[in-house]
Amino acid sequence: MATGQEKWTEVLEMIRPRVTPDTYATWFEHIIFLGIEDGKVLLQVPNNFFYEYLAEHFGKMLLAEVNKVFGVNDIDIKVSEEDSKISNGRPGANGETTAKSIFTTHLSQEYTFDNFVKGDANKLARSIALTIATKPIQTAFNPFFLYGPSGVGKSHLVNAIGLKILENHPDKRVLYVSAHDFLIQYTDSVPKNKFNDFMYFYQSIDCLIVDDIHEISGKQKTQEVLFNIFNHLQRNGRQIIFTSDKAPSNLQGFEERVSSRFVMGATAELQRPDEQLRRNILRAKIRKNQLTIPRDVVDYIALNVTDNVRDLEGVINSLLVQSIVNDSEITLPMAERIVSRLVKLRTKHITPELVVNTTCKYYKVTHKELNSASRKATIVRARQAAMYLMQKHTNLSTTQIGLHIGRRDHTTVLHACRQVDVKIKTQPGYKEEIQAIEQEMTK
Repeated sequence: MATGQEKWTEVLEMIRPRVTPDTYATWFEHIIFLGIEDGKVLLQVPNNFFYEYLAEHFGKMLLAEVNKVFGVNDIDIKVSEEDSKISNGRPGANGETTAKSIFTTHLSQEYTFDNFVKGDANKLARSIALTIATKPIQTAFNPFFLYGPSGVGKSHLVNAIGLKILENHPDKRVLYVSAHDFLIQYTDSVPKNKFNDFMYFYQSIDCLIVDDIHEISGKQKTQEVLFNIFNHLQRNGRQIIFTSDKAPSNLQGFEERVSSRFVMGATAELQRPDEQLRRNILRAKIRKNQLTIPRDVVDYIALNVTDNVRDLEGVINSLLVQSIVNDSEITLPMAERIVSRLVKLRTKHITPELVVNTTCKYYKVTHKELNSASRKATIVRARQAAMYLMQKHTNLSTTQIGLHIGRRDHTTVLHACRQVDVKIKTQPGYKEEIQAIEQEMTK
């Protein structure tokens, strides 16, 4: 007569051909058979999320196969004692509380409410953000979906929420993650058999901030994972925050059940700064850098640089560099030259071909080399710069950019753009390389 364990193995063998290998390895290999008691098959799973997902997606199938093999109509699924201790925040074997283990928040200490300049364009968004930060959790503001064009301060504002929550509640687990990094973490976890660890980590977060959610457009599996994390966090009273370059109603490539979650709480738009706000932002930047800039220069910049905060900061930084290089005071003619270059970039039609040709010329590489698989440092540098500039100055999607440069996939393009962003901030002289290519494109 077959033992209980042998019968459980039979159940698994009946399920195996009905699901994909990855699904089987993730959701069934980790179930432990404990025995039969009071007409119930007793099973154990690693954590609460595992239990919730298994019950929702495979509960009926599992019960049907158990009924066929064991002849019982009930399953009792327990969560491991170790996970229960962690979930409840009770001390583990070493006497330390493991629920609030130290981890990297990925928040920028620079982006606070104190240096977020207030104005009519951001009044509503800032008010909601401050309420969330000081009075978590407000059901009406969960989730918080913040949208607006690039460079208007979305990342700054959501970072400020995270920092303020930690200031008031140091024991909270607050995590800032870009949607792209979330995608990479998920896709890496599956082949490494770390998916359960990935899910357990995210279900432990008290405030989850996902930046640039539009970057997982069309990524069905990633959206499904995020959907389940969202449900778990919301059921447990955790704060969720999203940013996007588009309003929820304008997002493409999202399943309805996912996009519907975006509008369950509060939605706010960060608009382009008006002239008065631009002037205030410039003054704040000038004070921070202890600069002396004439009033007519500030007025000129505020009047002519209208797109976003990032451009305003870029002009101030360029003025500072020019002043140091030339050992001269900042003047209106100097500002006019810098702003004119920026305006040219904004008004000239930049094509993918122009970006590629200019970048290849600057780095002295051929089109064939740029499109090749070569990992030579100069070629990689040129390739990443071209992808970054194409993303910045054209309306192409990352998938379309990849097709223009060696038929690469969109994740390669996203990685390249982030690498360029990092180098601009950390490598002396690299920002000037990118600016030199941009200037050449405007001639």
